[in-house]
Amino acid sequence: MAKAGRMANRYQHVADDLRRLITTGALAVGERLPAEQELASRYKVSTPTLRNALEVLQSEGLVEKRHGSGNFIRRPGQRITYASDRHEAGRSPIPNVAVSVSLETALVKADARLSLLLAVRAGSPLAEYAFVSHQGTAPRSLARVYVPHAVARLGVPDVNESPWGDSVRQLLSGVGVRVMATAERVTARFPTAWEAHTLHISTRAPVLAVERTSTDAGDRVVEAALLVLPLARNALEEVMGGWDVDSDMREDVLLVVGELSANAVTHARKFPGRQWRLAVVPNPEVIRVEVSDADAERHPELSPPSDGEQGDAERGRGLELADTLTGGAWGVAERVVGKTVWAQIKRPAPLGAP
Repeated sequence: MAKAGRMANRYQHVADDLRRLITTGALAVGERLPAEQELASRYKVSTPTLRNALEVLQSEGLVEKRHGSGNFIRRPGQRITYASDRHEAGRSPIPNVAVSVSLETALVKADARLSLLLAVRAGSPLAEYAFVSHQGTAPRSLARVYVPHAVARLGVPDVNESPWGDSVRQLLSGVGVRVMATAERVTARFPTAWEAHTLHISTRAPVLAVERTSTDAGDRVVEAALLVLPLARNALEEVMGGWDVDSDMREDVLLVVGELSANAVTHARKFPGRQWRLAVVPNPEVIRVEVSDADAERHPELSPPSDGEQGDAERGRGLELADTLTGGAWGVAERVVGKTVWAQIKRPAPLGAP
């Protein structure tokens, strides 16, 4: 266990140093990093440890791995705004400037997941619209929108500046199908091989996934969307941009998510093939964060490790911060496999409330 802690600290130290070189401009945007073996020798670590450090930077959006070419410093992405209430009356879609969007369409049959999401039978025909946004040549987001043929048979939507499939809703509106309510579920996971290839990221770099369903006045599901963004800090900010929270609370949520997710990613490395999971759920009084991993043995603790005990990577980092920001409203729940660490950030009382 102590050896594992030292190894974890090594890749974190390498990631910290490379991050410093990138943010100070010592490594320029577009610059190719030295070969992995050369970097490993420079930092006096093994190649697997060096790759773990690079995966951390890839997940933060600082480094892009181009297969067959190497690792390159990535241009910081311009913020893409995702507002879940942008379709309400009186709201106008927020343009995402300097972002280009491509579209591919296909006729597919509902698999088990889509049949459950759309409340249709497995095998039902669906129109699939796959939107990929780019800033320059770098992919930023992926959105797959599905409309059952039983709802409407639509043409090809216009490709506008929105990467979220808003033009599909415009087509629905044009044939008299009106969206009355939208439900969203936000999670984090590792990407599929196809998603990683499309977004130019590693299969071990976490992504933020948004599952969206839209219903009409009769509660019929008329559209579903699966949205995927590389899990850098700004990805969660983009989704939270549509929530009714002020900037201070948004920052608190981001800090708690970042610290608990760092624990889960570290613990998940012990179990190849097992993913970790993040859920962020806005409720009327609190925003609840749940981070799950497969390691049932290591539980986070508030007290710092004593001499001779393993450090942050083994004991759980950031819990003092999470405890402060949540007022102690956090805990650990056992799962069939592993554990879930949860935390609740209380919403501020409305002005004038007792």
